[in-house]
Amino acid sequence: MKTLPMRIYSSHDSESAVSSDGFKDNASESEEDQVTNKDKFYYVEKTFSNGVKGIARGNQPGNVLQVWKLFVTNHMLNIILVHTNEKIAISQNKFKKPFPTYTKDLNVIELKAYIGLLHLSGIIKSGHQDVELLFASDGTGRQIFRATMIVFRLLWPVCVLGTLRMNKPQIPLEFKPNRKRVVGSTEFEHANGITICSYVPEKNRAVVLLSTMPEDQSVNNENSKPDMINDYNCTKGGVDSLNQLCISYSIARRTRKWPM
Repeated sequence: MKTLPMRIYSSHDSESAVSSDGFKDNASESEEDQVTNKDKFYYVEKTFSNGVKGIARGNQPGNVLQVWKLFVTNHMLNIILVHTNEKIAISQNKFKKPFPTYTKDLNVIELKAYIGLLHLSGIIKSGHQDVELLFASDGTGRQIFRATMIVFRLLWPVCVLGTLRMNKPQIPLEFKPNRKRVVGSTEFEHANGITICSYVPEKNRAVVLLSTMPEDQSVNNENSKPDMINDYNCTKGGVDSLNQLCISYSIARRTRKWPM
């Protein structure tokens, strides 16, 4: 605990202020005014506490797991669980019955195990490593990953959906912008559990997306856009939203001269 004296000025003083060092800035006042203003404040003691606060103060954690629970509460886990299972239910409809076992609903125990593997991948600096390499059984993988869940189960809750830059050599030429492509048309391609689609929003333009979701070529009848595009627009992150706003309201000018 650290206690500091503070000088508090009364409310009827229009120039009153609070000073943590106990003094008001009276550089412009005369010495007589400074003496007169002494009756306009009083001393209080403010206590500044160091260390943990709130619920953590009364429940000092004894291990790493208890510390983690202070940051990630059961209420937060339940919210994640509910919405994850909602997404799983939608994705299950894209499989033929009986559904594969790795597409079942998630429970709180498995959710914690999944989050634990994410933390572990960060600790061993493998956050960007191929997931299948982490589960490899030839001595190069991590045994704890295989002991926790199968690789398909880990990949199931984690579905990748994002846009691709046109300079990627893996994109087929027919998926890139072409003046001959019809506006509103879509091309799909599937390989090794990965789906890419190329949508033409306007002439001589193309938007290419990649997804690890099950093969799906459905197109929304209302806006004639593939579901991959609609899902991306609904779930894109803050960076993409910020970029979209910056492009919409950009004041940049194409010039080599100083614009001011």
